[in-house]
Amino acid sequence: MGNFFTSSQIFNGEGLDKQQFIDKFCKAMADSGYVVCDSDEGEKSYILRFDANSKWVAIASEEYAQNSDAAKSDTGRIAKMLGTYCMNTEAVSYTHLRAHETPEHLVCRLLLEKKKKKPHTHLHPLNQH
Repeated sequence: MGNFFTSSQIFNGEGLDKQQFIDKFCKAMADSGYVVCDSDEGEKSYILRFDANSKWVAIASEEYAQNSDAAKSDTGRIAKMLGTYCMNTEAVSYTHLRAHETPEHLVCRLLLEKKKKKPHTHLHPLNQH
């Protein structure tokens, strides 16, 4: 019937470079009782993805895959620990939207087509003498 996807971003307002942000993230997690360990031993696993200028850091976790509420609350908790804020957006597949389309809950659809190219007519100015 379609998938939901939550995108979670943490704002890097201090302008830390990637390594500085990772170090701050790990320290905040250590202060919460977590330590860096091998993936086989891990209770939680995070992936951090930095945008081009490292202003926003996307955060993902296996825990988020099936539970968008977990993503929202966990990202908010982490952002608070880092002294910044976060943004969570939830996207839904087109199939899911169409499955729930009713006259009462109409999903706006734009049907677009490419304009056909018209042959160009070149106009030449008249020679004025």
